[in-house]
Amino acid sequence: MIRFPLFLLLIACIPFRLWGQPVAQKAIDRLLSTAQLSAASTSICLLDRQTGAVLASHQPDQRLIPASTLKVLPTATALALLGEDFRYQPHFEYAGRIEADGTLRGNLYLRGTGDPTLASPQLDATDRATTVLDQLVTALEKAGIRRIEGQVVGDASHFEGAPLARTWPWEDLGNYYAAGAWGLNWHENLYFLHLQQASQLGARPEIFRTDPEVPNLLLVNELQSAARGTGDNAYLYGVPYAYTRIVRGTIPVGSGTFTIKGSLPDPPFQAAHELLMALAARGIRSSGGATSQWERRRTGTVGEEEAPRQSLLELRSPALREIVRVANHQSVNLYCEALLKTLGKLRGRGGTTEAGLEVVREFWSARGLDDTGLYLMDGSGLSPRNGITSRHLCTVLRLMAAEKAAFGAFYDSLPIGGRSGTLRSMFRGTVAEGRLRGKSGGMERVRGYTGYVRTTGGRELVYAVLVNYYAGSGGQMRAALERLLIEFCKG
Repeated sequence: MIRFPLFLLLIACIPFRLWGQPVAQKAIDRLLSTAQLSAASTSICLLDRQTGAVLASHQPDQRLIPASTLKVLPTATALALLGEDFRYQPHFEYAGRIEADGTLRGNLYLRGTGDPTLASPQLDATDRATTVLDQLVTALEKAGIRRIEGQVVGDASHFEGAPLARTWPWEDLGNYYAAGAWGLNWHENLYFLHLQQASQLGARPEIFRTDPEVPNLLLVNELQSAARGTGDNAYLYGVPYAYTRIVRGTIPVGSGTFTIKGSLPDPPFQAAHELLMALAARGIRSSGGATSQWERRRTGTVGEEEAPRQSLLELRSPALREIVRVANHQSVNLYCEALLKTLGKLRGRGGTTEAGLEVVREFWSARGLDDTGLYLMDGSGLSPRNGITSRHLCTVLRLMAAEKAAFGAFYDSLPIGGRSGTLRSMFRGTVAEGRLRGKSGGMERVRGYTGYVRTTGGRELVYAVLVNYYAGSGGQMRAALERLLIEFCKG
């Protein structure tokens, strides 16, 4: 009889993937060997959700630009600190006195509390602008007000400081995704710009109209027409409170209308203006017109700032779980920036980006996050000066799983591979479909994914993949990372 050494018999009984190189690590090594990543910066981390053990990695402590994967930090923190049932409550108020003939001698105020969804044109769970305005005017009529000897004020004083993060690129600022967060947000701080397509290459498309109408907006049209199928390559340039916008880039040739989105110069003023128009349509006039804090400072108007205010109506936002779900499913920058400032405000630090970032950092550090090398500049990931590691992201997601009251809402907010949100078109027909949830991120030469995986063997994992300065197209990089994440789902 042939006798084998005992250690050989024991090794023969161990599955290959446990003593050989793990499947996930092999997949990472294959990705790193491609020409796309030969000169790129890459940080990858795969953890066991229960134990925190690192199962596979590549430079997990290298700090990189995260793009929108960063959104998991403010959304998770907001759910944990504020609770999934938290709601914003904008207020409709007046100051002064109402005379017997229905004249209000004082100002009307639409006072925001940071709600990013007020009059949203896209969120199903909230009322559109026309409905909100109707509610406001009806409340005014019920109070017996028929004329206003004063101003209609968009009050954004709930947040302090600049509406934009200070390190956002200039080329983003006039576009809807860089709209910023005010104390009073309106219509997601954006307008739709409708263009008439031209029929010839190189011809200039005509500006058709904006929706809503933005008073005093001056659009300088430098657009050109590109080939069919080239999509939206148009950009708007401008800064908050400045009403001149330059429209550059291309849209495809055609015979119909083509729509892009820009950022409102002064959302609080826009809200006051639309309310003024709605009042006038119902026969209620205001002698002082519409204004905002910025306009009042610009014109030197003092008004009734010190007079006590009386409530006419209190509005309510959707629950925080719905706001977070849309923020992560559709990658809405405004929602995350508003949540960040809300965290600072409600934790007593002030309604600023910087205060919110302090709250986020301190919350996770207190739960065990080593924040060495963590550089945060905003809540949406739009700043190219954010710096985070794949280990940071994995650690936050693993710690979030221990927040029992908030984790369910957070987990549900992440897109499902092959089925929803920004991952709807990925992973279809693979083992990752329905097993992988995650937040994607992308900007020029930046791609990232972070989230949770339930493997084919039932194991719960946490992953983060960040790549900066890759070669090739964004589509090629996306496909390569999709293949990697599919491997994470096996075993």
